Amino acid sequence: MCKLFFCFARSEVFTAHAIANIRAAGFWLTISFFTGIAAVYLLILCGVKDGFLNAIARHLLGDLPAVALKFEDSLFVGIPIIIATYVMDDARRIAADHAEIV
Repeated sequence: MCKLFFCFARSEVFTAHAIANIRAAGFWLTISFFTGIAAVYLLILCGVKDGFLNAIARHLLGDLPAVALKFEDSLFVGIPIIIATYVMDDARRIAADHAEIV
């Protein structure tokens, strides 16, 4: 995100570099959804003996230690960001084509 804001500070909004930074942010948001699931599984392996379903329920309710990161909404934010970057990339390419014609 810092790279993206540095691009914005240099007035690079719809450049390929800025779009790649937005796509990377969406990718990491999507990946962060799965880290919470992996953290619950690792906590079970490390000694949480309540069972897998109880540990997941405790994770969703917020009872597990701070090691288990909770980003449930990140999947629903990360994927639309990735889709939006593909739209932005196509719009940038179409604008470049129109600039060549004119």
